[in-house]
Amino acid sequence: MSIEKKSKFITVLYSGIAGTVSYLIGGLLATILILLTDQYLLAIPLSGLLGGLLLAVFIRKWNQIGRFTLAGIISVSVGFLGTFIICEGIFSLIGMFTDVFSGRLENVISISLMGVVFGIIFSLIIYGKKALLLFAVVCGIVEIPCIFLADKVYSIEPLNNLITKYGLVDVNLLFIVLGFGIGAGVSIGLIKISGKDEIRSQSSDSSTNEEM
Repeated sequence: MSIEKKSKFITVLYSGIAGTVSYLIGGLLATILILLTDQYLLAIPLSGLLGGLLLAVFIRKWNQIGRFTLAGIISVSVGFLGTFIICEGIFSLIGMFTDVFSGRLENVISISLMGVVFGIIFSLIIYGKKALLLFAVVCGIVEIPCIFLADKVYSIEPLNNLITKYGLVDVNLLFIVLGFGIGAGVSIGLIKISGKDEIRSQSSDSSTNEEM
């Protein structure tokens, strides 16, 4: 592997780890809040707030902390809650006619779509339209193994007993948020090595509004 390729790999790896750690912390604190208060509507935006803020810090986007934080809050909230509500309605309607999407397949599609929606919104806020497809595809794909990892946790009997008995962690929420972070981090690394990682500027925002 050439030095240039190693450098690009390290860039993507570092961004991926930064996203993983950031949203893991956000997800863990969100599950603690749920355990203490049972307030999902507060916990989910909190996970996005912390994840976005920490991600900006870890990748040294000091001047964009506010934007990354806002992107985290909106993309996690809409990606998780909005997609969940829409998918529940769609699959309930489809279920009246066929059960082909019931069970595991429905779960995989729904959670993968959460990743897609998260990626689209996060990309639009941070980079604009240029990285939309990249974030949507990466975040959607990353969510799929996260679903199976969550299932694996439940399949470990001692952990499952603790979770079921004491409600220690909402494993599904934790792994979905973790998938958001991995997808965002890897996407940022990929767009960085492509040389197109300029943050969407205020001037482009205003010009877009004028065109509209």
